Amino acid sequence: MDSSDAKPANGRDATDFSQDPSTLVERLEEENRQLRRQLDYTMSVAEANESVWRHFIEIERILFRARHLDELIDELLREIKIRFQLDQVILFVAHPDLMNRFFPDLSPEEAELIAENTWVAPLPSQVRRNLSTGALEPMLFSGKEMDRFRELVPGPVATMRSGAFIPVHIHEILFGALFLGSMDPERYRKEDGTDLLEQLGVKIALCMDNCITYEKLQDFTVPPGESFLLNFFQIHSVLEKEFWKAECYATPFSVLVIHLDFFDGADEEPGIQPEILDHVARLLESLFAEDEVYVGRYGIHELMILLPDIPESTAREVARSLAAEIRKAPFHHENTAYLIRSTIGVGAFHERMRRPYDLLDAACTDLYRHKTARGDS
Repeated sequence: MDSSDAKPANGRDATDFSQDPSTLVERLEEENRQLRRQLDYTMSVAEANESVWRHFIEIERILFRARHLDELIDELLREIKIRFQLDQVILFVAHPDLMNRFFPDLSPEEAELIAENTWVAPLPSQVRRNLSTGALEPMLFSGKEMDRFRELVPGPVATMRSGAFIPVHIHEILFGALFLGSMDPERYRKEDGTDLLEQLGVKIALCMDNCITYEKLQDFTVPPGESFLLNFFQIHSVLEKEFWKAECYATPFSVLVIHLDFFDGADEEPGIQPEILDHVARLLESLFAEDEVYVGRYGIHELMILLPDIPESTAREVARSLAAEIRKAPFHHENTAYLIRSTIGVGAFHERMRRPYDLLDAACTDLYRHKTARGDS
């Protein structure tokens, strides 16, 4: 091959210095302008990413200093909308504790307005089922995808041209989802990355979980009535002790979380719910009188049962038996029989668990799976 046919290593033709000097200068100036445009674009992307990170840091500060959920939601949604210059923000809630404790009057047909174009709404049942059976990853919508999303989530979303849908979850427990909406059809594109949005969803779920726990602690500062029920602090103390024992000696250990549904107007009768809880506790006491079993309060409508040395298969048999016994034992008060239905989640210790709350999370996840399958919120 003639040396005159050689090309430089970068693949471009070697500069022909024999051409007119003015043409050569124009060519070099054009290449310089292209390089400058690429540099300017790279710098603008870097500045935009830095700005996004700064916004996320500020939002994290809000998240981790919050103790009361109503304050957290109000400040968080406002801050997200302002910092990211969004046209709409909607928090969809799905966790039973969020619905029952903080949004008891939230209607499936109507969202609650928090601020301008900022809403709280129940997560539609179809979307909740899809999330419960699929991957909990953020989704970006625009164009036809946005049209399909509107069909699943009617209401305020109808006016948006693009959006990000971020599941709010931790340890596979779904608290809800966050929707970020924009009138700009190019704001959210399917090919964009979602790592930061996924982190945001997990952090919001973590803080919601902390807020719910804080509220429960306030509930249990007053000792329960005269029964064999352990209070919130006692049952968690036993949970930790039995967990470390199971880990140390490689013995079985199971946990049941029981959610009680009261019927016939018990939810509207002031002061009767603690009595119903004590009624169920006395029933459990009679059933477990001869066994090493610990029963304690976990929530307003929840009890926790610790079953040391009991494997998962036996714990599930116990759960089925307890559900039947509770169903057969209505609470009688002033000539009224209040029917009680229970949903029971089972968690069993295994070697991959690293802390006591991994076991409790497993029981709660199983509980919410049963409630979702039954169509409860």
